[in-house]
Amino acid sequence: MWTWYTSSADVGDTIISVRIRDGHHEPTSSYDLADFYEYTIVSPTSTPGSWSEVDSGTTNRLTCVWVASGSDVFAVGYDGAILHYKRSK
Repeated sequence: MWTWYTSSADVGDTIISVRIRDGHHEPTSSYDLADFYEYTIVSPTSTPGSWSEVDSGTTNRLTCVWVASGSDVFAVGYDGAILHYKRSK
């Protein structure tokens, strides 16, 4: 698992490249598989509030959380679990 803690210096468009090489199929100067992830880091428009616990409705282990906004959150986990929480105002 990889964690990146962002700061105001990270605001803007970002591309992360992930490259995999097993050492058996491609030369040492290359890789077997690559993927690129593009996204935008934005400054918060308000002071973050506190988080509260919410029943997930699953017993699967959750491994990653993506927060699109304070009211729109995704979590993914084992066995293909994908949870989406969207708070209505």
